[in-house]
Amino acid sequence: EVLKVAELQAAVKAEIRFDEEVLRQRNLTRGAGFWSFVTTWQGYLGKRAELRKKEFESDLSKEIIDFLREEKADVPRQVSLSELPEQMQRRVVALQGQLQEDIEPLVKAQTGPVQELVQSDSHRERLVLFKGMVEAEKKRLEARLALQSVFDKEQDE
Repeated sequence: EVLKVAELQAAVKAEIRFDEEVLRQRNLTRGAGFWSFVTTWQGYLGKRAELRKKEFESDLSKEIIDFLREEKADVPRQVSLSELPEQMQRRVVALQGQLQEDIEPLVKAQTGPVQELVQSDSHRERLVLFKGMVEAEKKRLEARLALQSVFDKEQDE
């Protein structure tokens, strides 16, 4: 299943991906093998959250610079939120809220299910929980692939 996730990541051209060769070298055996896989999974989710935050910061900077260029010819190197007009301040706060909404599921996926794995008494139960995490990611990527194919078809028309 994790290899299927890696294939889907490649199909959607995800910026953050598993290395299929590394995955093939991992195993889900009791003990170190399983926890190594979980650590890899957590790292993947963390990198996705970091990427989303960087994209947000880039988009926000661009929006502020575009706004300042419209308002003034001179764009300062740094500007604090309080220096921006109220309308732009509201926009920044709204975008920050949107970022939190985007990142929150990633953070929860990184901590909540892993905590369940740690608290689980049996390896079999851990495998079932981990499979659920992988299935959820697989479904997310399948939905993304379906959306991409719809948009690609629209562009071809």
